[in-house]
Amino acid sequence: MFTKIGIGAPLTILMLFLVASVAGEDEVKFGKISPEEWQIVAPADYPEADAVVIFSIGHLEIKSQNLLLYCHYRIKVLTEAGIEKVANQSFSWHKDYDNVKRFSAQTITPDGKKQEVGKDAIFTKTAGDYLEKTFTFPGVRPGCILEYSYMVISGTASFWYLSPWYFQTNIYTLQSSYSVSVPTGYVYNVLYQNVPPMFREPQVEERLDMDGNLSLRETIKTFTWEQRDLYPITDEPYMSSKYDYRSSLRFQIVSYDYRGFKWDYWEGWDKKAEYLEKDFGEYQNAKGDIRKLAEQITSGLTTPREKSRAIYDLLVSEYRTTDDYKSYYLGHDRMSELLETKSGTGEEKNLLLVQMHQDANIPAWPVMISTRDHAKLDPDYPDLRQFNYVIAFVQFDDDYEFLDCSSRLTPYGLLPPNCLVNGGLLLDGKESQLVKVRSKTVYSGRSDQTTMSIGADGLVTCSTLCSFRGYYASNYGKRYEEATPEDFVKDNFLSNLNTEYQLGQYECRLDSADSFVMTVDYTAPDLANRLDNNLVIRPVGYAFRNNPFESKKRFFPVDFNYPFTYKNVVNIRVTDSVREYLLPVDTVITIPGASFTRACRRAGSAATVTTTLIIEKPEFLPAAYPQLRNFFDQVARASEDDVTAVLIASDN
Repeated sequence: MFTKIGIGAPLTILMLFLVASVAGEDEVKFGKISPEEWQIVAPADYPEADAVVIFSIGHLEIKSQNLLLYCHYRIKVLTEAGIEKVANQSFSWHKDYDNVKRFSAQTITPDGKKQEVGKDAIFTKTAGDYLEKTFTFPGVRPGCILEYSYMVISGTASFWYLSPWYFQTNIYTLQSSYSVSVPTGYVYNVLYQNVPPMFREPQVEERLDMDGNLSLRETIKTFTWEQRDLYPITDEPYMSSKYDYRSSLRFQIVSYDYRGFKWDYWEGWDKKAEYLEKDFGEYQNAKGDIRKLAEQITSGLTTPREKSRAIYDLLVSEYRTTDDYKSYYLGHDRMSELLETKSGTGEEKNLLLVQMHQDANIPAWPVMISTRDHAKLDPDYPDLRQFNYVIAFVQFDDDYEFLDCSSRLTPYGLLPPNCLVNGGLLLDGKESQLVKVRSKTVYSGRSDQTTMSIGADGLVTCSTLCSFRGYYASNYGKRYEEATPEDFVKDNFLSNLNTEYQLGQYECRLDSADSFVMTVDYTAPDLANRLDNNLVIRPVGYAFRNNPFESKKRFFPVDFNYPFTYKNVVNIRVTDSVREYLLPVDTVITIPGASFTRACRRAGSAATVTTTLIIEKPEFLPAAYPQLRNFFDQVARASEDDVTAVLIASDN
């Protein structure tokens, strides 16, 4: 939902002040702490708070030649745990368009002493097109107040999109306010994301513009939004981008009217698509070579699907995916370099995938998306900055596919889980349009089968076969490609045993059924302990041995992304003669949308423990979080149950 702000825009609340004043200055003096602020404790509705944002204040002032953004933050540390959460802070700005001035940061102790952040505790690093300043407050302890402020001066390129404002942070916020001072002539759209309706109407002040034409009584309107008592939004397991849940304001210019001359800047998605197609068109300079390659790889194939699969297989197997970007999406200046090096970004490979399909007479188009770790696409906000990736859309006579050839371990027809999004922008000249990106309903699951062999010396030798299907295969396949094979096996499997081990042989591959398969052998001496004639064995498991949900409260959904099944089968074989096995009791745990079962049995001299976790629906709303958290507590406790082999006493 949009609201327009600017001179002449409709308003509901108007407070008129025709006075000369300076917008953008902070009404709260830096370093001046009130007695009430020293008395702040954890809020009643969030008593577990380790620290709170006393206030976050932002003022943005639009000038004739630049924009001035002034930010002021004040944080109180409540507990020892809060020190780690807030002692390090950061902010960023565009390296080409912005300059930072008047940065100040200090720790204020309860006795009123102030310690400035020293130069040796301030670091600036490059993050893509942005610079990020990180700094560490000195002498932080419970009861301290941390404070920092800065000004960002932006050039004219920033008039198009004003700085967004996020009311929420990773800790509880008592007060957050943002104001924008707009001179005569400018009109902006304001997009509210996760802002309750009662907080969407700004307070407005109007004053004479002392830099404008006083004879025309040009004015400046200052629009101010404020919210209080905001719960934290933190990075937690099974969530999309935190920006999907944080309460925020975003701004986009609509028009500018200078004394009767009006410029309209509002552009729809069709116009935005033109900019991207122009850039991508300049990049694609090797159409003749691409056509030859497409003809060569599809020679002898008859159906469009066969040809599509052949093109896909070529690009995933013979073209390496890199993260070496020269521009926002591309790693080379021209596509000919991609063909020559057979190495490029995922976006470049997908653009080549589209072109090769077109040259094979298969309709295909690039689709711009915002990946799940970036943010959800807002169709009402035509802004190319929403996108961060390119996938391919391929049309057949009676069907279609969304494809991403960035990973050789992603099965044809499936997107990586990070690309399972709500929609994207299909680039097709004047026919460019927003489209839904539909995920396939496929079985996604993981099956671990382990044989634990316990020798007479107590050493446990394990042999495990892990098989991943559907989106699970794509998920773990990507992890595999981003690490060395040994690190992948250790980090994703053996480290979850929480015991010492000695790695043996291992292999990872994509089998003929498009399942990602891993086999691994290892020894682990502490998985079995001998107590007289009892051998206590801890069945292995590589997932959900611990509850992934540590937070007591959660204010946004748990999003598993897709339904899945995790099955863990452990076969226990003991060299010594076994009189009987004392097995854990069979267990069934169910809640709406999830279930867990454990079944144990003895077969001859061996015992088998089988557990199955099923997530039937991908999303659990915050109201269901306590029940879901308790469910995984029970699952984790079940993984701690041992198997006891009662041995037949030897004659010796």
